[in-house]
Amino acid sequence: MIMKTVIRPETEMKNSGIEWIGNIPQNWDAVQIRRVLLKDKNGIKIGPFGSALTNKTTGNDEYYVYSQANLVSGDFSDTKNKISQDVFNSLSNYEVVTGDVCLSMMGTIGKCRIIPHNIKKGIMDSHLIKIRLDNYNSRFFEYVYDKDNGGICFVQMQKEKKGSIMDGLNTSIVKGLYVTVPPLSEQQVIADYLDKTCFQIDEIIAEAKASIDEYKELRQGVIFEAVTKGLDKNVEMKDSGFEWIGEIPSSWHLTKVRRVIEQSKNGIKVGPFGSALTNKTSGEAPIYIYGQANLVANDFSFAKNRISEETYNTLSSYEVVPGDICLSMMGTIGKCHTVPENINKGIMDSHLIKIRLNDLMDNRYFEYVYDKDLSGICFIQMQYDKKGSIMDGLNTSIVKGLILPLPTKQEQQIIVDYLDKEVPKIDSLIAEKESLINDLEAYKKSLIYEVVTGKRRVV
Repeated sequence: MIMKTVIRPETEMKNSGIEWIGNIPQNWDAVQIRRVLLKDKNGIKIGPFGSALTNKTTGNDEYYVYSQANLVSGDFSDTKNKISQDVFNSLSNYEVVTGDVCLSMMGTIGKCRIIPHNIKKGIMDSHLIKIRLDNYNSRFFEYVYDKDNGGICFVQMQKEKKGSIMDGLNTSIVKGLYVTVPPLSEQQVIADYLDKTCFQIDEIIAEAKASIDEYKELRQGVIFEAVTKGLDKNVEMKDSGFEWIGEIPSSWHLTKVRRVIEQSKNGIKVGPFGSALTNKTSGEAPIYIYGQANLVANDFSFAKNRISEETYNTLSSYEVVPGDICLSMMGTIGKCHTVPENINKGIMDSHLIKIRLNDLMDNRYFEYVYDKDLSGICFIQMQYDKKGSIMDGLNTSIVKGLILPLPTKQEQQIIVDYLDKEVPKIDSLIAEKESLINDLEAYKKSLIYEVVTGKRRVV
């Protein structure tokens, strides 16, 4: 049977009395979760206090300790922590069994999962709440509650916190949340419909995400090929001597970053120590403080923090001006951008390094060679230097020691012109897929909301 939805006539609706639920069908109710819980001690329960498990968990014992990680991934096949049979026996009232619904209590608030069949015997940890429902379909509850489905319950949590996401749940909060209650048979029909429809939507989203990964790989390949091999396919090549670069044109050279930066005190510079800015920033002062957020967004039109003219005068050596290249120093290592024209007067913060190139290298060519989301040559080197792991932070010595392929300035500009034309074509394909994903995710949430509140009827 093919299931679809139709808009339910307004004449069949009534006011639920709950703003974020709106109208519901005449034969539905909207009640607090306490009304649909099993009426015994197992109706709702918080995991054991952390101290009850402290120093009692291992990775090798027989009984599982389920956590938020299981809820987020939806995978209950393994757990980081396990407990012995003796500990399990002492905490057996915290056991989770097939059909229990587990809610994340803190951190990723708004997630819930039904405990699946064939799980290993185990308990929940202190970050979970388990509930058992009475005469209420668990799968329907997931659609009503879960934040990734645009859940009604998550909306309520946000409303009650005046738009912010609360820090943690407790049983009182959970029991006070409102859910819609269709007839049980209709709950089943709705759950079946949403399972099938959401699966289809999620498949399309997954395909779009896979396409994005392929396009990003293509983009990186196009850039890498251009900045290591050039554009002339017939040119004589030579071994660069470095695995991550491979062959380069015989007329090119390899050089270290120190050779292409300006030989002055402003050639390379780390942002000021954090203490130099402590208690000196505000959101209203005129001088901008640029940070990693600007590099990640490639947007220098904003600054979370600012400083006064007086503070700026003491830190003016950290000013960034159009043409400077800023590198992320920690966190999102491997990002870089040239400071654009017409930026607001400002300095960099302690998480950035600025460099100024000499006449040997074009700024845009440097970006294509350095940035981890472009060719990523420099980022690859950092990983090799750390034996495959991503380093925690950069310093000027590391940056100056990075190796770059160096064509003539004229050839650099030809390569840049080519990439500036070709890369946006790939980026537009990525943007199309991202737009599709956003549209599908919005449609999915809207569909779930309309169906679980009865505004659309499954037929």
